[in-house]
Amino acid sequence: MARWLVAATALFGLGAGMVLVASTHGADPAPCNPYYPLATGASWTYREGPLGKPTLIEKTSVVKSLSREGARETATIEQTVRTPEAPGVAAGRARTSVQCDGGRISMIVKGRARGQDGGKRATGAVIARLPGLAPAKDLVPGYEWSAESQIEAVEGDRRIVTRGVRKSRVEGTEVVSVPAGRFSDALRIAALETLETKGTDGTLSARQELVEWYVRGVGLVKRETRVRSGAGQAISVEELSASNLRPSAP
Repeated sequence: MARWLVAATALFGLGAGMVLVASTHGADPAPCNPYYPLATGASWTYREGPLGKPTLIEKTSVVKSLSREGARETATIEQTVRTPEAPGVAAGRARTSVQCDGGRISMIVKGRARGQDGGKRATGAVIARLPGLAPAKDLVPGYEWSAESQIEAVEGDRRIVTRGVRKSRVEGTEVVSVPAGRFSDALRIAALETLETKGTDGTLSARQELVEWYVRGVGLVKRETRVRSGAGQAISVEELSASNLRPSAP
């Protein structure tokens, strides 16, 4: 996989789904999904890197707009990815259109990323259709569901398409500590996702195991991803490091 593609998919986490978090302000109505609350102006930052090693990227997201129509919410979120060695330069940008319909989240991400490919600078465009969480009323221990995703990356005349099928299960709640703070009632969700990537170099298959922790009124606070491909594997950790959000009561 070209390095520019790695940078591009970092905008939203390959196969894992882009997570949106926001707070409720003043007289705002109850969120469509309290584990995915949306509010204009909400912002948060995540740090991500290999397990036990320094941060590789920092992702910042801001909710730019929000509209409501009955039980449906539609939000626009802008994301920026930076690296520690060049904190003042954006390595990638994306805009996500999120829809919460009856509590179920779905989203479309469009982004661009800069990276290195064979010693040369390259820029890739990415379009992704990603699933989010099931409705909050269903997110109780033992609940299971399946979802599909597709990520299309294009650079020049090269096109790479990755399709994923993810099976998730709610395991319960527990205490989680991240740079942004300590959360006592984080919802733990484990998932297994199979991935198939087709490009000019043929077809590659991989499997990733995910554990995610969500907090009501905040959203995703931590994600661990273990990717297996052939005999190899890679483990990454994504943690909330800063936010203007606060947990909400059940």
